[in-house]
Amino acid sequence: MVSYRPRRVMQLNLLKSKIHRAEITDSSLNYEGSLAVDSEFMAAVGLRPYERILIGNLNNGERFETYAIAAPAGSKSICLNGATAYLGKPGDLVTIDAPGGGGYGDPLEREPEMVQADVVEGYVSVESARNEYGVVINPETMEIDWEATNIIKGSRGPGFKGSSEKK
Repeated sequence: MVSYRPRRVMQLNLLKSKIHRAEITDSSLNYEGSLAVDSEFMAAVGLRPYERILIGNLNNGERFETYAIAAPAGSKSICLNGATAYLGKPGDLVTIDAPGGGGYGDPLEREPEMVQADVVEGYVSVESARNEYGVVINPETMEIDWEATNIIKGSRGPGFKGSSEKK
């Protein structure tokens, strides 16, 4: 019997989303950290809440990494929070980059059975299956927990392409 093991390819880090020359509107030192971005801006460029972002401040040359949180739609807010508040001030222009990887496209749209196979083969951890792909795997049996998986994928909103039901 011949066993097929998928060939792993090099993972490329690409630029997924970018907001160029956004103006910092506010800063809040007494916050846990992040960059609040108007949720309409986020939707326009495909940036997700809590996604890792890289910021370049065009006024002072600072470059830093944090995560995006959604500010109210239509607020036009770009707010430095926590320690990042030291790295810019209202009126500064910033570039907000969100890197993305190659591979299977949107990880949340990947078929649960494919994620399960990667967990079994040791390519993806049980934790990553849940956190990155939205697929809950029982670590003892390596079976998909369809109820929990559908809850996670259902929480992504109506019409989410990655939601799947047990067949």
